[in-house]
Amino acid sequence: MAALVALLLTTAPEAWAETKIPAAQAAQISPRPPMWVIRDKDSTVYLFGTIHAMRDGVEWMTPAVRESFDASADLWLEIADMDDTAKLQGVAMKYMLDPAGQLTAGLTPEEVADLDRRLQACGVSAQQLMMLRKFAVGLFLVQCQFKAMGLDQQQGIDMTLLKRARGAGKPVHGLETMEEQMEALTPDTPEDDLKALRLTLKELDRTPEIIDPMITAWLAGDLKGLEAPLVSEIAMEDREGYERLIVGRNRNWVPRIKTILDGKGTVFIAVGAGHLVGEDSVIVMLRHEGIKVEAVKTGN
Repeated sequence: MAALVALLLTTAPEAWAETKIPAAQAAQISPRPPMWVIRDKDSTVYLFGTIHAMRDGVEWMTPAVRESFDASADLWLEIADMDDTAKLQGVAMKYMLDPAGQLTAGLTPEEVADLDRRLQACGVSAQQLMMLRKFAVGLFLVQCQFKAMGLDQQQGIDMTLLKRARGAGKPVHGLETMEEQMEALTPDTPEDDLKALRLTLKELDRTPEIIDPMITAWLAGDLKGLEAPLVSEIAMEDREGYERLIVGRNRNWVPRIKTILDGKGTVFIAVGAGHLVGEDSVIVMLRHEGIKVEAVKTGN
């Protein structure tokens, strides 16, 4: 399940957006979300770790984050057109459909019954989703759980920054394309596809106990608290998925960030927090390139 949680919280498409952190508890957390900065003689690049879905009313944009964002001429996100639903639907059709309609193939009778029960609770049936690949149905189930927890991508940090940038007339760029992100998301083999759905069915009920502490850790700037579910557990559960989803994308982004740094001015880069913590993070990779990356104090 940690693999799916990391997948959903470190990828941005809108197709994935009552156990909650109480509003009063969230209000008690003095926010200091994770951010770093790189400076050279003519450039300043901020690296901000995000959560892609958030609850309404959670105050996370501290004065330090706001000032850094407002001072930046450009915003870079994982994908720049994350709100283009028409394009997203086209990409999803390419990667998520199974023309053979074998959603339940390989599942045990008990797993099929469990799948039916969970889908019915989300207002659909297995027959309605029969033409989707197994991993896509697993993502649908996690999205359904997120909605029950009050998590909304429209309230997510990336979408909030995107709207703020557009309102201010800032150019918005992507470190990767929507299709590149979907390729990373998609299992390579039918066996991996089946494994993804089975893992979802097995661990779906644990979503609140993973997500709520993760959001609390993010608000508190607790890097170790973020690293465990977003990096360590996914690496243990699914090493190939970890390499594809996290490490490979981090490697792809580092040269692009170096190119940004070669330019001039101030830039704000915001990507999923799972890409900025752990030994395979963008931060560590940049430091291995001899680039000085410093943590920024974003709150009290």
